Amino acid sequence: MNWIQLLLSLAPYIVVGVEKIHADLSGAGKKQAANDALTIATAAALQADPADAAITQTASQLTGMVIDATVSDLKAKGVLTSGGAVAPTPAPVPAPVSTQASLPTAPEPQPALVASPGLYNVVPA
Repeated sequence: MNWIQLLLSLAPYIVVGVEKIHADLSGAGKKQAANDALTIATAAALQADPADAAITQTASQLTGMVIDATVSDLKAKGVLTSGGAVAPTPAPVPAPVSTQASLPTAPEPQPALVASPGLYNVVPA
């Protein structure tokens, strides 16, 4: 398994999870909570594949940097509010669906040829 990709892909989820679970913590407290989550994930990765320990440790360090960058990016985009809470995301409005275009049409019934001794009979469908 590619642990680098796995650990790096967890960064946004760690950030949002920490923001939701630890909304009452300061920025430094949230950063510590994110680092704790990363430490747990790294320990699990090291247990699962000890042969890749050096790569896993490097990936963990990179993920820590990605977590910091993710927080900065989400703040810049307004996803994280100044208090650190996750801003509500408006639900997208689904596009209207045309029932005429999406319904399949039934095939026309076809007569069947049935073989009988020496004759073929057409049987309506």
